[in-house]
Parts: sequence; C-alpha cells; structure tokens
Amino acid sequence: MNTHQRQTPAGSAQLRTEGAETTSVDAEPDELLELLGDEYAQRLLGELTDSARPASELVERTGISKVTVYRRLNRLEAAGLVDSQTVICPNGHHHATYRATVTAVTIGLAEDGLEVRVREEGEGP
Repeated sequence: MNTHQRQTPAGSAQLRTEGAETTSVDAEPDELLELLGDEYAQRLLGELTDSARPASELVERTGISKVTVYRRLNRLEAAGLVDSQTVICPNGHHHATYRATVTAVTIGLAEDGLEVRVREEGEGP
C-alpha cells in the first residue's frame, strides 16, 4: 500500500492518502481540517457518500440555502473531496451532479503534529 504525505510549511500537520499512486485531495491538512469542521460541509458530504446529486436536491434534502450549498460544494471540490459531472437532460438542459470522492478521513497525532489520513472512493477498509 502506497502512502503519500505532504508537510505544511510550518510542519504542524501532514496529509496521507493511502492506496493510490496519486491523490485527488488538493488541500493542506489545516485547510482540510477547517473545511471538515464546517457543519454545512459535513452535511453535504454525508448526502454525497451514497450517490451523486444535483445542488438543487442537496438544497431540498438539507434545508441549507442555495448560495451556501454552492459555496461549500465549490470549497469541497477545490479540496478534492467532491467531484462534479455535467449531466445533459433529454430536453437539452444541463446541470452538474456532485459526489464525494472520499469515504473516510482519520485524524491522529504524529510525532511532528497532526496527521490526516484520507481513504478515497473504491479503496478497501
């Protein structure tokens, strides 16, 4: 199993992605922890773990405002925790659907600070 890690400039935390040659997670550990600590981001990730959903459905299912849903989806996508795909409807209209790209995030203590482990979609337990 390959492990990839990144050090923050201050060396206070590291990010490890297990089981993949490259990682799609594109956030520093401190940024990732801040994002995962956000209540709205947590709720959206929870809704996106079992299937891809359009933002409009996320608004309906969570009761989070449309603007907040899009802001969090943008942050989650920029961090690599969510992926989007454009879907073209039979009537010619299109919309984006979003899905979680990770199945687990584990935070632990390491000798040099915090360690964040990310299990990506499709990896074993």
